[in-house]
Amino acid sequence: ALGAFVAFAPAAIVARANTLCTAATICGFVGLSALSLAAGGTPIRTPARWVKLLPRRGWAVPLVANTMRFGEAVPVVVGKFGSRRLREARAAVLLG
Repeated sequence: ALGAFVAFAPAAIVARANTLCTAATICGFVGLSALSLAAGGTPIRTPARWVKLLPRRGWAVPLVANTMRFGEAVPVVVGKFGSRRLREARAAVLLG
């Protein structure tokens, strides 16, 4: 549904929706940071187990890493294809 919105809605509406989503994300991070600071944080009682972040069977890619990957890919793909090949750029982004 989101892909269809981006593909077929007027550019001004998509830009406005993007701005609203970005503002909501920033407000969420600021709010979480404020709540964390207000709570005083939690003491670290056990050492971190970073090995749990490594890929293994049944492992899901962390959302932040996935977001950063796609966040960088879209401008590169669109810039590479240009506005004259918008259909191919959309297909490349949607198909990965």
